[in-house]
Amino acid sequence: MADGDPRIAMIPPRLAGIGGLELYCCYAIKALLDWTPLEIITDEPADPAILRERFGIDIPVERLSADPRCAHEAHLGGRVQRAWAAVRGEAFTQATRRFDLVLTNSFVLPPRSGARRSILFCHFPTERRYDLVLPERPSLVAGLLSARAREERQIRRQLDSWRTIVSNSEYTRRWVRQVWQRESEVIHPPVPVPAFVVRQRRPVIVAAGLFARPREGQMGFKRHELLIDAFRALVEGGTGDWTLHLAGHLGPDRLEAQSYVEELRRRARGLDVEFHPDYAHEQFMRLLSTSSVFWHAAGFEEDLETHPERADSFGMVTAEAAAHGCVPVVIRAGGQPEIVDSGVNGFLWDSLSELLESTRALIDDPALLTRFSQAAAQDARRFSYERFEREVRDVVSRELATLGWPNRGARD
Repeated sequence: MADGDPRIAMIPPRLAGIGGLELYCCYAIKALLDWTPLEIITDEPADPAILRERFGIDIPVERLSADPRCAHEAHLGGRVQRAWAAVRGEAFTQATRRFDLVLTNSFVLPPRSGARRSILFCHFPTERRYDLVLPERPSLVAGLLSARAREERQIRRQLDSWRTIVSNSEYTRRWVRQVWQRESEVIHPPVPVPAFVVRQRRPVIVAAGLFARPREGQMGFKRHELLIDAFRALVEGGTGDWTLHLAGHLGPDRLEAQSYVEELRRRARGLDVEFHPDYAHEQFMRLLSTSSVFWHAAGFEEDLETHPERADSFGMVTAEAAAHGCVPVVIRAGGQPEIVDSGVNGFLWDSLSELLESTRALIDDPALLTRFSQAAAQDARRFSYERFEREVRDVVSRELATLGWPNRGARD
């Protein structure tokens, strides 16, 4: 057994970001901070005050540091971009050599880890340059000289350096198996579980997601336009005083995102639609706690066998809505079916007509809405933070045990 505490680092990409990737990482950090020694190293400085405001999680500033070598670079793109990614990848490998255990979370395959053991929390294996198994085995010479074969070997070296892969959903696990040909275990993200659920609900439909203009080849479209049009159709059918609230952070290009929000406002003219750009975490939780229905449409009209990343790989905000008793009426895609038992604690839909019919059923039957609200809140308790904390610590404990630290980490 080694002497002293293990050297452990969480090295997340873009911790200063605004999405589920960052929130999951913050929860994992929280699960480990008081349990085992942990350094948090980002490629760019992270502001604990911003993390607290956005995600409601406190990270001590003394645990944070920045090292530009810790950036994740995808290997997609042209020859120059891939060569640059290789250089940055080697820097990452060198930066991680001093650790016994390194953890990271990512949408892309991280660079090769230099730590003794490494855990990758995978939110989706978006790096799909080609299947890792070549369709035909090349000759030895061709295999050594082929650019594709060389790149395949590099990707395999990266994968092999991450001893354990943790997927955020069964949907992600399926694609990790198919794209990377690796097995993984699932740790669903945690969601805040309120002490009690408000029974009296306002006639409000909520949708949430990053305000970023859809672009070909990008992931994460939240389909705000479609939801506005669906609400218009609902209103034309008669909804009384119901309101649609669209909440989301502005995309990385803030001017572009603000322009996109203005386009959405124009599209919603004549409707009772409220926008909440760059909401604070607590503000959004209050909105969910009093609203009636939650809508989600990411992945609609997409070929998800070709572009599976265009559906939400889990759906943390859907689970948050359910936990607060806001009934999810969400697309049957990505990780949404792992949250919603259709006809029991919400509805899954495949078409706009199903979205409208399911929502209308809840609007027209207050008793049904109340029953589903209670069922959604009760079922969402399986995504509690306590469960997440236990599962994350179990994974880390297993890795530490292989290094000679059995039963270490739990701090007295």
